Amino acid sequence: NSVNYDAYTTLPVYMTAGNKNLEVRGINLVPGDHTGFVDDLRLERIHDWQDPQVWGGTLPNANDDVMIPPGVTVAMHGNISANTIMVHGQVATPQNRDLNLSAKKIMAMGTNARFDIGQERCRYTGNATITLTGSSSDPSMGMMGTKFLGAMNNAAIDLHGEDRTSWSQLGANVNAGSNQITLKEPANWRVGDEIVIVSSRKSWNEAEK
Repeated sequence: NSVNYDAYTTLPVYMTAGNKNLEVRGINLVPGDHTGFVDDLRLERIHDWQDPQVWGGTLPNANDDVMIPPGVTVAMHGNISANTIMVHGQVATPQNRDLNLSAKKIMAMGTNARFDIGQERCRYTGNATITLTGSSSDPSMGMMGTKFLGAMNNAAIDLHGEDRTSWSQLGANVNAGSNQITLKEPANWRVGDEIVIVSSRKSWNEAEK
């Protein structure tokens, strides 16, 4: 008999002081009967972006160039502002916290560098907003430009929200001024979601929001 073990690291979970209950739940991604065993479960404390001591006593602001060194993981949540963010280690948003992040440039650089908001098997269900504030007058970083969220040299970016319908096709023509549309298939959109209806021709000027 052979036994195969896989190691998984989840998204961070933000916890305050006190007694907490954590649930480990297996999810079958493919049909069939599967049995899984948890042989070793570990909790690791990581750095909190909102802790001034992580930054030497003062939180970064919109004028600061932030660098996350290799081997360091930082939980990013709440309101975060920086001039630029260079990630050689890892940054990840806790499952149970919202994020409002603004910076001119955000780069994950190098092997094992990661920028995570959700994972394929552990989707982020909070509200996350990333605002890139760079302008054409700012210095350009090679071919990446003056504002970007990017990864280079084997770094990785994972952005996984709820499993929602990302696009669909119209099931019928839409007349000008109409306040209803018919889709080709059901969509799990919610009240308040914004959708864009593109032209059936090649002119993007005819897209409707």
